[in-house]
Amino acid sequence: MPSRKGGRKRPLLLIIDDLQWADTASISLLLHLGRRLAEGSCRFLMACAYRPEEVPLDQDGGRHSLAKVLREIKRQFGDVWVDLRETEKETSGKFVDALLDLDPNHLSEKFRAALFERTGGHPLFTVELLRSMREGGDLHRNLEGLWVEGSSMNWNQFPSRVEAVIEERIDRLDANLRELLSVASVEGEVFTAQVVARVARVGERYLLRKISQELERRHRLVLENQEIETRSRRMSRYRFGHVLYMEYLYTQLSPGERRLIHQEIAEALEELHAGELDEIDHREWEIYNRFYLAILYTELFALGQARKLLEEAFRQAVDLQSPHHIHLVSGVLAGTFLAMNELQKAQACLDRVLTPQTDTVARRYCWVRRAELAFAQDDPVLGLDITQRLISSTPANSSKEIITHLWQLRGEGLARTGRVEEGCVLLNLAIKNAHERREKYLLWRLYGAYGRICRAAQYTVEAKKAFAAAQAIIDELAATISDKDLKYDFQNGAAGVLQ
Repeated sequence: MPSRKGGRKRPLLLIIDDLQWADTASISLLLHLGRRLAEGSCRFLMACAYRPEEVPLDQDGGRHSLAKVLREIKRQFGDVWVDLRETEKETSGKFVDALLDLDPNHLSEKFRAALFERTGGHPLFTVELLRSMREGGDLHRNLEGLWVEGSSMNWNQFPSRVEAVIEERIDRLDANLRELLSVASVEGEVFTAQVVARVARVGERYLLRKISQELERRHRLVLENQEIETRSRRMSRYRFGHVLYMEYLYTQLSPGERRLIHQEIAEALEELHAGELDEIDHREWEIYNRFYLAILYTELFALGQARKLLEEAFRQAVDLQSPHHIHLVSGVLAGTFLAMNELQKAQACLDRVLTPQTDTVARRYCWVRRAELAFAQDDPVLGLDITQRLISSTPANSSKEIITHLWQLRGEGLARTGRVEEGCVLLNLAIKNAHERREKYLLWRLYGAYGRICRAAQYTVEAKKAFAAAQAIIDELAATISDKDLKYDFQNGAAGVLQ
C-alpha cells in the first residue's frame, strides 16, 4: 500500500484489473485509497478496470458492495469513468490490428477484416478466436518465423471460452428477460421494443423499463439504437451488444418457434403501422416473410413458388446490404435449386457467398448446402470433408436443426463409400433428434434416407420398416393440407424421394 510519505516523494500509479471479482477486504482498501486521494496530499493515480455487467449480487440479492464504493467515488470525484463500450468502430479495428501485430506476421487485409467482422473488436472474443486459430493450425509460422494464414481457413470454430462466456451471460437472466430477448433475436440484431412487447404480450412501458434498467444498464446485453417516427407514433429501436448474443438465443429456438415468432412479428408491424408501412424501412420483415413462406413451399415441393419468393428476398437483402440476410436466403435458395436438380445454379448461388469469413449461423447453413451439393455432384470425399469440419466445429449451443441435417448428409455419404454401419448410426441419431423436436417434415425424410441405405445394403426388413414409417408421416402431413394443388405437389414429391 502506498504510504503518505512515498506519494509525496514521487508520483505513484496503481492499476487494478477485474475489479468486479474483488473481495470485501480489497473493496474496503479501494474506498480507503479513494479517501486518501480526495485529501490531495499525495501524487497518486489509481486506474481500475471492471465489467459492470459482471458485478455480482450480494447474498440478499442486492448490489455488491463494490457498487456502493463506486457511488462514493463518483460523489467525491465526479465523472471519472471511461466507458469502453462507447469506443468507435475505427478504434476497435485498430485494436484488432494492434493485437495481430504484437507478433511478426504476414496476415492479409482480407483476414484482418474477416477477424474484425466475426468478433466486432470485442477484446475477449478476438483474443480467444486468434488463440484458437493458432492452436488449431489455421494460422502458422512460415520459414521466416512470420504468422501466416493456412491454405484452408476454418472459420467455423467457436472457442470454448467464448461460448462459455456467452452462455454464462445469458444464464444470468431470469426466465422473463430471457424470453423477451429470445423474441428480439428473431427480429434481428436490431429490434423494435414495441414489436417485442406485442409478441411477448407485455406492456410497452414495462418492456422499455426492463430493457433500459436490466438488459442495457445492468447486464449490458443491448444498446439503444435509434427511434423510428411515423405519423402516429415513435418506435424505440435497440441492438444486441454483440451479434453472438443474438445468435446464441436464436439457435436455442426450434425452427417451429422461429416461424411462429416471425409471423407474430409481421402481424405486430401491421397492427402498429396500419396504413403507414410505406413510411418505415420494413425490408427486414419482408425478407423474413418471404423466407419462411418459401421454406414452407419447399417442404411441400412447390419449388417454383419457393424459388420466386427467395429470389425476391435475395434482391431485397442485397439492397439492404445485410450479409446476415444474404447468407440466410442464399442457403435456402441453393437448397431449392438442389431440389430442382439445377446443380450449376446451386453452385453459383453458394460461390457468391462462401467467402473466407464464413462462420455465422446463417453462413453455416450455406456450408451445409455446399456439402449437399458435393454429394449431388458425386463427390463424396468433399462432402464428407465438409460435414466432418462442420460437425467437429459446431458449438454445443448451436441449432440442433443444423446438426441433425449434418448427421443425415454424412450418414448417407458414409454409406455411399461402403461404411454402411457408420452411416446407419448417424441416421439413427438424426431420427432420434428429429423425434424429440417433433420436426415431422424433416423426420419423414430421415426415415426415407435410412430406408434407402438399408435397401442398398439389402437389409430388407429394416428398409421396409423405415419406408413405412416415412409414408405414415407423409400421409399424416398430407391430411393437414387443404389446398388441392399443394397437397398433390407434396404427395408426388415425397413419393419421388422415397423411390
